[in-house]
Amino acid sequence: MGTHYFKDLTGNLSWSAAKLYPVAMMFDEANPDRPQALLFASTSVQQGVVEGTNGWDPAPLPNFAMCKNFCDNSCHFTGTNIWSTGHFFFNDIATAVCDGGCAIGCCPKSNAAPRTQF
Repeated sequence: MGTHYFKDLTGNLSWSAAKLYPVAMMFDEANPDRPQALLFASTSVQQGVVEGTNGWDPAPLPNFAMCKNFCDNSCHFTGTNIWSTGHFFFNDIATAVCDGGCAIGCCPKSNAAPRTQF
């Protein structure tokens, strides 16, 4: 889907769910100056059993799955065990380019530091 850029209100990734800005920018590596999408993150489950997704991604993510967006093995959120995420795409996600192919996590294969702060 693209490289995720998150912002922690402390300035560095504190892994505190309460300090993570709830909107992240996503960029396509082939077009780094063009936003690919916005990711919205909530520590409250937004999907309903009866109501369906309510416009959010199909299923809530446990912390280990949310951590796949950070490309950082030290990811260990406090303050929540579950996340609801929603994506608003500006471009066709099938055209996104990720180093080594796009997959869950889509982390750079190079030795470069993860790009998780804007």
